[in-house]
Amino acid sequence: MLVILISITLLYSCEKSIFCKPGKKDKGLIKGKLDYCTWIDTKDGLVINNQAELDSLHNQFGCDELPTFDFAHGTILAVYSSGGCKMQQRREVIWDGPNAQYIYRIEVSECGLCKAEQFSNNWVHVEKLPDGWTVTFEVVDI
Repeated sequence: MLVILISITLLYSCEKSIFCKPGKKDKGLIKGKLDYCTWIDTKDGLVINNQAELDSLHNQFGCDELPTFDFAHGTILAVYSSGGCKMQQRREVIWDGPNAQYIYRIEVSECGLCKAEQFSNNWVHVEKLPDGWTVTFEVVDI
């Protein structure tokens, strides 16, 4: 009985669960991840196309250092996601030409039995969003 209990504990614990597969690399139009101190708490997402928009966000939250970014060649996207225990995320930005939009999709999976909450603002930079285009944000639990 003790062996079964220990086996179940190891099988489903947060860090050791066999169900905790590493997250896949970012895909699609994502050029890289960004680490900004600004906290967002919206699943509506943010599309930042110029330095003034970025500065206004950082000024709201009192960040010490403002990042610089080349907005002539890229756009910044961010969207909040959360999960319990050991959260894995797969991020992808898809070009949807017929609908004149990018789709920023995040698949969130959780593993283990613990209740610790994790979160991410998912700051990424992508190819420059063409004029007149929109971004659809999708955060999906899988």
